[in-house]
Amino acid sequence: MPDFLPLPPSAVPAAAAPRTWDLFCQVIDNFGDVGVCWRAASELVARGQTVRLWMDDASALQWMAPLPHPPGLTVHPWPASAADVPARVGEVVVEAFGCEIPAPFLQALAAQAAADRPPVWI
Repeated sequence: MPDFLPLPPSAVPAAAAPRTWDLFCQVIDNFGDVGVCWRAASELVARGQTVRLWMDDASALQWMAPLPHPPGLTVHPWPASAADVPARVGEVVVEAFGCEIPAPFLQALAAQAAADRPPVWI
């Protein structure tokens, strides 16, 4: 007998609707934060989501997650100005490990929230 009972088909949730995620990751120490953020981004993409991973130091990805990255996952440098921010903020914005989203991105997020549907901010 298995240690678990499988859920009946009616209890299994349907796949989440595809969304664009903006995931922010600042390197604090020992690249553990980078590993967790990379794993979260990869898992989201594997589930049909689109992820923009914003990193203040992506150097660890050279050995941790060499190119090519999975389709649907892009890595971006920390946005320093409004020119670095996409025209449309993702539907879900994540501040991994409580990092602070850069001011230019926050301004774009606020403008989008005022204009139409605000993103989910985690």
